[in-house]
Amino acid sequence: MLTDNVIPFTIPNNGNLSEARDITDFQICSLEMPAAWDAASIIILACNTYGGTYKPVYDDGGIKASIVTDANRMVSLSSNALALASLKFIKLMSVSAADNTTAVNQTAARLINMSVK
Repeated sequence: MLTDNVIPFTIPNNGNLSEARDITDFQICSLEMPAAWDAASIIILACNTYGGTYKPVYDDGGIKASIVTDANRMVSLSSNALALASLKFIKLMSVSAADNTTAVNQTAARLINMSVK
């Protein structure tokens, strides 16, 4: 699904979780947010197998890899780069910025483009 060094993730209408993508051998650089976005942060869930159980990603200090974002932004992922470097399969999840845990459903399908190199 890689086109022009972009991996697309779609959070479906009335949903909060994207499909899984294989990011093996890629360095994650940024997220391009859609023009419309229901207020929420994004966390990254990961798994070693495509069909396995996806879990929130934390760094070695116990901090959850979360991305504060909003509509129509390009968001650098440099602060999460080390925590994301060794991941294989990931999903993006729309969550409350207040606790980075409570799922926030989007009111329409949202395409988030992840720039990689």
